[in-house]
Amino acid sequence: MNSNKLFKPYLKYILIYMLIIGLQVLLNLLMPELVAHILKDGILLGNKNSIYTNGFYMFIISIIIFSCSLIGIRFMTKITFNYAKDIRYELYKKFQKFSSLDIQKYGTSSYITRVTNDIDQISNVMTMALYILASAPITLIGATFMAIRINASISFIFLLLIPIMAIMTSVIVFFANPYFKLQREYTDKINKLVREFITGIRVIRAFNKEKTETKKFDKANIQFANSLFKANKHIALFPTIIPVISNLSSLAVMFLGAYLINKGELNIEYLISLQQYGMQVIIALIMMSFIMSMVPQALMAKRRIDEMFNQEIVVEDVKSSNILTNINSIEFNKVTYALDDAEYPLIRKVSFIVNKGETLAITGATGSGKSTIINNLVRLNRETSGEILINGENVDNFNLSSYKEKISYVPQMKKLFKGTIRSNMLIGKTDATNEEIIDALKQAGAYEFVEKLDGFLDAKVEKNGENFSGGQKQRLCMARALVKEADVYIFDDSFSALDYKTESLIRDNLNNYKKDSIKIIISQRQSSLMGADKVLLMQEGVLIDQGTHKDLLERNDTYKDIFAQVEEVEM
Repeated sequence: MNSNKLFKPYLKYILIYMLIIGLQVLLNLLMPELVAHILKDGILLGNKNSIYTNGFYMFIISIIIFSCSLIGIRFMTKITFNYAKDIRYELYKKFQKFSSLDIQKYGTSSYITRVTNDIDQISNVMTMALYILASAPITLIGATFMAIRINASISFIFLLLIPIMAIMTSVIVFFANPYFKLQREYTDKINKLVREFITGIRVIRAFNKEKTETKKFDKANIQFANSLFKANKHIALFPTIIPVISNLSSLAVMFLGAYLINKGELNIEYLISLQQYGMQVIIALIMMSFIMSMVPQALMAKRRIDEMFNQEIVVEDVKSSNILTNINSIEFNKVTYALDDAEYPLIRKVSFIVNKGETLAITGATGSGKSTIINNLVRLNRETSGEILINGENVDNFNLSSYKEKISYVPQMKKLFKGTIRSNMLIGKTDATNEEIIDALKQAGAYEFVEKLDGFLDAKVEKNGENFSGGQKQRLCMARALVKEADVYIFDDSFSALDYKTESLIRDNLNNYKKDSIKIIISQRQSSLMGADKVLLMQEGVLIDQGTHKDLLERNDTYKDIFAQVEEVEM
C-alpha cells in the first residue's frame, strides 16, 4: 500500500473534473472575442441588435461558467478531502501494526507530523493543483492561439513570457526547496520537544529544569523560523517580479498595438481583445509558477508519507489459517534480542519453559532485560535469534491476531483512556457484561472504590486516568486485563503501587479464578515471587538462574542481595 494506490480510485473523478474545468476555460476564451464584436459591430456602427445579441451570449456563457465552477468545486473537494481521509486512515492502520522498535525509526513526533501536517500539505496543494493543471495549460494554449489569429506580431510577446516565467520559477524553487526540507525536520523536532515537555512536566518541574527546556525549545524554534524565513524569502520574489513582468508585457502590447493601429494593420477593438488574451496568458503563467513553487513541498510530504507506508514491519501479522485455539505452554529457546547497531543485546540466549496453570516470576535489577522478554513474547519486538515456541511450535507460524487474543497484558506504564470505567473495561473484552466487569473489579481489588464513584461503572475517567491515584489506576488496569478470558496473563511490575494487603488479595484471586492460565509476573517484591512455581533471575540481559523462590534464596547470592536491598529501602 502507498499513496499512489490510494489515488487510483479518484482518477475517474479527476477526468470528469478536468472536462468540466476545460469547458469553463474554453468558454472564458470566447469572452474577448464577443467583446470585440460588441465594439466593432455594435458600438462603432451603432448597431444595438449586435450589442444585445452578443451581450446575451456573454450572459449565457457566464451562467454556464458559473455552473461549471460550482460543479467543479464539488468534484474537487470530493477528490482532495477523501484522498486525504484515505491516506490518514491507512497510515493509522499501518501505525497500529508497528512494534516499539518500528516506532523508534523516525520517532513518535515525526509520525504525528506525517499523519497530520504532511497530509494536510498534500491536500491543500492538490486542491490548487487540480484546478491549475486543468485550466492553466488550456488557457495558455487557447489564449495564445486566439491572439495569433488576431495578430502574430503582438502574440510573440506572449510566447516570450513562457520561457521567462519558466526560468524564473525553476531558479526560485531550486533555491527554496532545501529550506522546505529543513522546515519539515524542524517541525518534527518542535513537536518532539513539546510532547516531551507535556508528558514529563512533573519531572521537569520537580528538578527545576523549566529554563533548560525553554532554551532547547527556543533553539529549535529559531531554527524552524530561520528555515521558514529563508524559504519564503525566495518564494516572496514571485509577487515582486510578476507584477513587473505583467506591467511590462501590457506596456509592450499597448505600444506595439498603437504602432500597428497607426499603420492601419490593427483595429482598436482587436487591441482590446489582445490585451484581454494577454492577461489570460499572464494569469495562467502566474498560476503555473505558483503551483510549481508549491509542488516540491507536497512531493516532500508525499515522500515522508510513503516512507511510512513502505516501512518494513518487524512483527508482521501472518496471513495464516493456522489459528491458535489455546496456549498450553510457552518456551523461550536461546532467545536473543538486540537493537540495530547496539554493542550488546538487551537479552542473550534466554531459555525457559512455563506450562498451563503455572505462575512464572521474572526478577532482576533495573535494565536486566525483564520487560524485553515480555515485549518479545507479546510481539512488540521480534527476537534477533533463537525462537519462541507456543505449544511446541514457533510463534510466527500462528495467525498473530489469534495469538494476541489469548494473551492479556498489564504493561509497566499504567494507561487509562478518557471515557468511563465501563469503556476502559470493554477494551479488555468488548462484549463484557456488567457482572463480568464487576467480577474483574473485585478480583483486582478495585470494586471497593469504584462502587463509591458517582455513576459507578459509568463514572468518568479523565485523560490518562488523572482523576485516580497511582494505586487505583494500577488496579483498574489489572481489572481490564482480568475481564478478558485469556490463556496467559502478564503483569509487568503491576504490584509496585499496591500495598501488601491488596497485592496478597489479587494474587489469591489469580490463583483461584485463573488457576488454569499461565501467569507471568515481573517484580522485585519478595511477596510477589514467593508463590511462583518458577522464578527467572536476570542480570544484564542474561538469565543467570531459575528455580523456586526458596531454591534461589538458598543458593544464589545475587538473588539474596536483591531482596536485602529491597527490604532495606522498604524499611
